[in-house]
Amino acid sequence: AVVSTQSTGSAVICWWLVFFCPGDLFFKAYQKIIPLQFVIRVICEARHARLVMMACLEGHHYYPNHLTIIILCGLVDGCSGRLMMSLDRKIREECAAEGDGESELKQVSEVTKASLVLAVFYALIITGVAPISVNVGVLCGALFMVALLLNNILLGRHDPFMPIQNVFWKVACSKHQKID
Repeated sequence: AVVSTQSTGSAVICWWLVFFCPGDLFFKAYQKIIPLQFVIRVICEARHARLVMMACLEGHHYYPNHLTIIILCGLVDGCSGRLMMSLDRKIREECAAEGDGESELKQVSEVTKASLVLAVFYALIITGVAPISVNVGVLCGALFMVALLLNNILLGRHDPFMPIQNVFWKVACSKHQKID
């Protein structure tokens, strides 16, 4: 909910620039000015970290000290768009393009993995296992998301969770050899 006139005014200005600017001048300027793209993406990543924390706090409010519920609340809020699109398409059984988020249930995206890491971190903070304040936790989460963004920008499209995922699958799904 928009509370102050300043935030209402900035929301209206951003809305107008994005959707109603004549000749798509804002979009063309956004594409050409790389530092502006970077600043906006950093703000989006910091906002993403804050939203995951708010969802974890809400989960803790309704289900105190239930780590699984708190983590699921943060995870679903952190990747809700992709997850809901995948579930909707599964329910409707529609064919969709692979790049449209249809494969989120088959191949988990980097955003979902990052949301899971943030949700686990925030759940540990909220339940008191990690001795960090909520504000410092949000700052650490925002820095984590910005680090992932820099990883994508500097190294190209590279999933930093892939080595951890590979080790997990080798350990969890490996065939155990019989001992003679």
